[in-house]
Amino acid sequence: ENRVETVSVSAQLPGDAVQTRAIPGAAENHQLRCILEVWNKTESRLIERIEKLGTEATGGKLQFTFNVPSATDYECLLWADFIASDATAADGKYTDKYYTTTSLKAIDFKVTNAGLFNNESADAFCGVVAKNGTVNNLSVTLKRPFTKVTLKDNSDYLEGVTSLAPTFETPSKFDVSTGKTAEYKKVEATGITPDKTNKTLFSTF
Repeated sequence: ENRVETVSVSAQLPGDAVQTRAIPGAAENHQLRCILEVWNKTESRLIERIEKLGTEATGGKLQFTFNVPSATDYECLLWADFIASDATAADGKYTDKYYTTTSLKAIDFKVTNAGLFNNESADAFCGVVAKNGTVNNLSVTLKRPFTKVTLKDNSDYLEGVTSLAPTFETPSKFDVSTGKTAEYKKVEATGITPDKTNKTLFSTF
């Protein structure tokens, strides 16, 4: 018997990122977008992809619902990031801003310049929740896939510095299901202004 069951997944951001009613937007001209991908684990095949905006959250949680054949061994991959506040959906997919999300098994940097620096909106969240027997109501609290790196200057070096141009190789092609990256990508920025008051060169994720 090949019955189809309806599964509901509830996703929320970590406590420090959640307001009581709606999931927050990070900054002006940004909104939170959350993606759910349901994968058939046995066949490593994408079954369903759903995107929702943070404004669709209730009590700080986003609810996703999908149908899947009962016998399917599946896992749900989730990714939340910030996109332009005026981004519109084409075929259910919103335009990416900082990260390329064509597949949640190979998330890449879309921006590799100054947009990644001193920018709280470059933050992101992810999570995995797998089939759990006959449980049809799953829930997950998303975590940050990135570490926030802040470079500080404890000397008086910054006194004469007006602009920075950091360049580095960063891991990319992030697979939400494994938590691993597959490649490196070059980040190259110019015109980064140091925060002399707080003796900070820059921060990035």
